[in-house]
Amino acid sequence: MFWGGLKAPRGLDWTSDTTTLWMAERGADEVDRIRALATGPERPRRAGQRATYVLPQPLGAGGLAFYRGDAVRPFDGNMFLAAREGGYLLRIQFDEQDALRAVSSEKLLEGRIGQVRSVVSKSDGSLYVASESAVWRLTGPPAAGR
Repeated sequence: MFWGGLKAPRGLDWTSDTTTLWMAERGADEVDRIRALATGPERPRRAGQRATYVLPQPLGAGGLAFYRGDAVRPFDGNMFLAAREGGYLLRIQFDEQDALRAVSSEKLLEGRIGQVRSVVSKSDGSLYVASESAVWRLTGPPAAGR
């Protein structure tokens, strides 16, 4: 898969079905966006842009991760973006019928941990979030009986 024309890619991750690569980037116009890149039946060896969304400004995207795991069921399939300039973690939800259509976003941890530099999703359902001075592990609620 090849796709050119990038100015400043900031983070990327595959969807859980590995069919689409999402990328956060700052364009030549200094606006942060996410882009969905995927191959299609017409050109199976060359990726094309399938969707693009402008992100809330200021953002300063640092990293991008799709939630994997079942510890927090409402997060399943959600994208998380590190917002360095904004100082928050951005959660993006997608349409259940159309995985390329973002339907809502939510700012998490705003003003609580400083500049959010990176985010990683682990298969046990934990999200790891790095700020300029610490790494935070976010997990779901404790299981019953613990």
